[in-house]
Amino acid sequence: MGQSRSKCALEAEAHVAGFRRTERGIPLQRALRCCVLAAAVLVPPRLQAQSTVTNTAAATYETVAGTDSVGSNTVETDLVFPVLFLEMRLSGPSSGRIGEEIQYTIRYGNSSATATAREVVLIDSLPVGLEFVSSQTALQIAGQVVTWNLGEVAPVDSAELVLTAPQVAGQVVTWNLGEVAPGDSAELVLTARVSEDVRDTLQVRNVAVLTALSFAGGAAVVAEVEAAAVQLIGVNRTQLALEKSADVLEVRLSETVPYTLTVENTGSMALAYVRIHDSLPEGAGFARRSVLGADSVQVNGRELTIFIGGLLAPGATHTVRYAVAVVSAENEVIANRAYATAEEDAFVRSEEVVAWVR
Repeated sequence: MGQSRSKCALEAEAHVAGFRRTERGIPLQRALRCCVLAAAVLVPPRLQAQSTVTNTAAATYETVAGTDSVGSNTVETDLVFPVLFLEMRLSGPSSGRIGEEIQYTIRYGNSSATATAREVVLIDSLPVGLEFVSSQTALQIAGQVVTWNLGEVAPVDSAELVLTAPQVAGQVVTWNLGEVAPGDSAELVLTARVSEDVRDTLQVRNVAVLTALSFAGGAAVVAEVEAAAVQLIGVNRTQLALEKSADVLEVRLSETVPYTLTVENTGSMALAYVRIHDSLPEGAGFARRSVLGADSVQVNGRELTIFIGGLLAPGATHTVRYAVAVVSAENEVIANRAYATAEEDAFVRSEEVVAWVR
């Protein structure tokens, strides 16, 4: 709220038919009064950096001759606002895989020559797929040593260094920057990490907003910026392949059939929680001591879940071997089916494969 106050002294003398009138013996001039008026003006929130507003007043009054009025002079008031600017650019690669970092350089300031921006707040809304890691001013950190490259400092020049920690709530990062004086600007670096929840490939943009007040409790000033698009490369649901083979072509009752399963990561991202799901044929029993290459095996009737420990790197393969004993057979051909999954939510899944034995 801005206030523009003006004073007006209203003096009038009534003239009727060319001569002075009196009321009850009191000269009319003595019945006149001088008044002082004060006006409060609400400044609109959206004005140009410098605007001029005009104000006039009018008063009406009663005389013995009736109602009369008088107008004031025009008062002009210059309203000066801060001019915020906000820039954001990528400081490194425009793409990232799960766990890799994406870095932005954010520059903000007040280009007004006269008006201070107060209660300045910078808000960065990270897109889904990026997680906040850190923010810092333009500095270098080596152990306990923090270094700022300040460039040239002119004679008698000075500056103030403020380290501002942001507030992080989910995807929203907020810096309360206080006041930004006329002509001042600053830079900060925001580092985000590609989330492990990214699936397939996403293209996202980071958006930031700078807000301020032009004076205490006054009009809001806003600047907004959108960074260049970033490609987030996540896990692909088809990047797992499985091969299965029986090491014999024929088997008799009470004999065992050895199987070999090879799982391969065909994608560009490492896979976790790799499992092989195997369905044993009717009349076949799992030989527990025959397993090689598995971290553990979970048996539920004829269903086997074979767990492979650690990460399966891009392009890597892992082989598991086990055997089943044929107790009975209803058909001449025994079919053993399996598929593989990866990631905690089994997002990645291979095609089903079948091994046949007569």
